[in-house]
Amino acid sequence: MLCASNAHHEAQIGRVRLKLNEGLTGWVARERRLLAISREANKDPRFKYFGELPEDDFEAFLSAPVIARNRVVGVINVQHRQTHQHTGGEMEVLTTLGEQVGCALALARMSPQMVESINHAELVLASVGPGMMKARPAAL
Repeated sequence: MLCASNAHHEAQIGRVRLKLNEGLTGWVARERRLLAISREANKDPRFKYFGELPEDDFEAFLSAPVIARNRVVGVINVQHRQTHQHTGGEMEVLTTLGEQVGCALALARMSPQMVESINHAELVLASVGPGMMKARPAAL
């Protein structure tokens, strides 16, 4: 479900939904890995057209899963209107942001007593799951 956006389409927040087999975002959630498309993202066979979203017209797409306690709880998308070759740094930042948001969500769901008793390094590793510590882009 679309939960937030920096674009001006508040009417679609909470109403647009994707299944794990739908769209680029659904693919990222299902595969639990970064996706970087530098051009013609809306022509990718995984793309899902909604019609009411301005994102349908974006050219480049970068997306990373948000994982909390080894479960995908969201996806962060960055789109570009023009062709854009994503750098390794951009991919690393988005992957790290997804990991940090996942950790923050996991901590927010815990009781204060549980937070005090946990090993935070173990929480980070449990939040991102095996193999998620490095960006593994899937690009076309």
